[in-house]
Amino acid sequence: MKQQDVNILLVVGIIILFVANLFMFLNFIEDSLNFGESGVLVGMMICGVLFILIIIVSVILFLFVYKKIIGRKILVILSVILIILLCGFAVNIFINAPVSGSKIYDSDTEPDQTKIFGNYVTWLSENEVYLLNIDDKSATNIGSAAHGPIIYEDKVFFENSNLIYQYTISTKETEQITNGSGVSLDVYGENIIWFENQSIYLFNISKDLNTIINSDNITLPILISDDYIVWRERVKSFNYSSFDTLFAETVDDYSNAWYESGVFNFWIYDLTNNEKIKVLSNITQLIYFGEPTIDIYEDTIVYTNNLSIYTYDISTGENKERVEHSRINEIQDSGRLKRGYIRDVLIYGNNIVFGEHYSEVFKYDGTKYRYYNISNGKNFEIDIWAYDIYENYIVGWAGPYSGKTNGDYELYLIEI
Repeated sequence: MKQQDVNILLVVGIIILFVANLFMFLNFIEDSLNFGESGVLVGMMICGVLFILIIIVSVILFLFVYKKIIGRKILVILSVILIILLCGFAVNIFINAPVSGSKIYDSDTEPDQTKIFGNYVTWLSENEVYLLNIDDKSATNIGSAAHGPIIYEDKVFFENSNLIYQYTISTKETEQITNGSGVSLDVYGENIIWFENQSIYLFNISKDLNTIINSDNITLPILISDDYIVWRERVKSFNYSSFDTLFAETVDDYSNAWYESGVFNFWIYDLTNNEKIKVLSNITQLIYFGEPTIDIYEDTIVYTNNLSIYTYDISTGENKERVEHSRINEIQDSGRLKRGYIRDVLIYGNNIVFGEHYSEVFKYDGTKYRYYNISNGKNFEIDIWAYDIYENYIVGWAGPYSGKTNGDYELYLIEI
């Protein structure tokens, strides 16, 4: 093969590498920067400039080779530089790629209320309760329910027809344990709580007693962990119509999307001392369609306050901001052009999982789920909708909305 032919092949390879690098660079710019209301126009302008740049570089390279202005040595150096740049972009994409974990189950019906404990995952689908053994990936229908299920140790709890049932995994037996609405059902140890008649009901399995905690303006969910029951009471409601305008929702379809948002006081009930205590005051929460913005693990409450996530330690009284919405500055500085909120906050130990929504007038990013570690600040994106967290495992679903499936729902398990 003639030297000139080799040089031409090198030029073709350089052009291909150049285009690949520009493509990677364009994606990097798109992920790193946002242009608000002019996003579409700016994107079109950048693409046009890059296309012209590709043509100019291609013409110059072919002309220089044809005129023998540059030789093989320079072409090889250019190729190596472009390969290094391309590898750099690839490494950056790999490092920042969302974590999706391993698929453990397929479902053709939409799941809800997914919970994990030990080697088992349970969820509700079309009013049927399913229990999945993670080890052998086998799922069993264990009953019908209107609320729940909640899994704790060897038991699964759920409600149907105002009766609360307990399914024992080891014996595969189901028994009715008490009456109750099952709304916002939660379990810890031998204590079961739910919301009914504007009150919090507490039922202890071993003592067979039912206690009612009366409280005003309770906002769901109600939660229990260790010796504490946690809930919020509304101080002030927001005008949800203004929120629909702020977040550019279609008012006719979503006029009630933000009706649970507002300002809240946080309360606990100490089961050891039988004492009701207000622990936080005037917390502002943006709540989209009732998605949870509070959770508890042992004596640590995690919650949203505006566009940040905080933890409150019941035993010490320490209240600390942990992580902000990744686009908090853009949202706060743009008025109504850029919007965002935090949803589905979960905590287990030092691990926090949450959903982060962001969108612009001409760009809809949607909701992405993230993991954050309190102790070391580790933070990464999750490629599923996270439903629950247990020890070092996150469980969640990818559905038709995710673009990962062919129309069904896939259950994933992520090891942190």
